[in-house]
Amino acid sequence: MEDFYYAGGLPAVLKQLGEQGLLHKDALTVNGKTIWDNVSGARNDDEKVITLFAAPFKPKAGIAVLRRNLAPNGAVIKPLVATQHLLKHRGRAVVFETVEELHAKVDDEMLDIDEHCVMVLKGAGSKGYPGFAEVGNMPLPKKGLQKTWSVSRMAG
Repeated sequence: MEDFYYAGGLPAVLKQLGEQGLLHKDALTVNGKTIWDNVSGARNDDEKVITLFAAPFKPKAGIAVLRRNLAPNGAVIKPLVATQHLLKHRGRAVVFETVEELHAKVDDEMLDIDEHCVMVLKGAGSKGYPGFAEVGNMPLPKKGLQKTWSVSRMAG
């Protein structure tokens, strides 16, 4: 973070985003100026630390914002934690409203879920409890694990 600060910090990143048309430049900030007024003169003093937009450090790193019927207001995902075929899905989603509901129901035999479903936990992530990640280690339903194990044992 110290290197990031000395390279230009968040103002340098915001300037790059603005130059790419990815920033609402006219948004007012707490000092009464627009965000663009605040960052348009920022310098990037170390392109090894704050890489250029055209040459990212890792092209698919970071986060992605998802939108559609499951997340009409948007949702955030770490693309690197999902295989490519999971980034596009047509089928049922089993949605848990809270982490407590997830833990209470995930192993319930009456849970209507199979290997073709995706599991969604609402309210977790950059704005929700308990934060991004390690909730991403969502437990898989026992009945799904048992089915997968049985199939792989029969095949092997």
